[in-house]
Amino acid sequence: MGRKIEQMRWPGGEHDFALRYGEIEILQDKCDAGPEYIFNALAGRTYRQQYPFEVLRLGLIGAGMPDGEARKKVMDLREEYPLRDFIVPAMNVLGAAIVGYEDDKPGEAEGEVTNPTPPEENGDLAASTEAEPS
Repeated sequence: MGRKIEQMRWPGGEHDFALRYGEIEILQDKCDAGPEYIFNALAGRTYRQQYPFEVLRLGLIGAGMPDGEARKKVMDLREEYPLRDFIVPAMNVLGAAIVGYEDDKPGEAEGEVTNPTPPEENGDLAASTEAEPS
């Protein structure tokens, strides 16, 4: 489990995002609030306008985009899209920083079949309490 989200889709296309401790400190200073407060404000729709934009800008920087490029990208997009289009992506980036993120890797099995034999052939069926039809 990591804190970086690779190729997340948002109004700016698909980009990598990561909030490392340095970016979280900057976020706290810019928003005068901690990461969980900001996350809860986004989730509860009680956020300040700057919250999603700062999270996404700093997330781009944390994933390797130069500061000036990240700032320009976010500033340009905020004029093109409604504010609500940035809320869920910002929550995803912030959530990954707070609790981690596990990405589904293409080609990896999602689950393991532990008992491929049908239950009727391996005796795992529960006994029926109904009478057999005559």
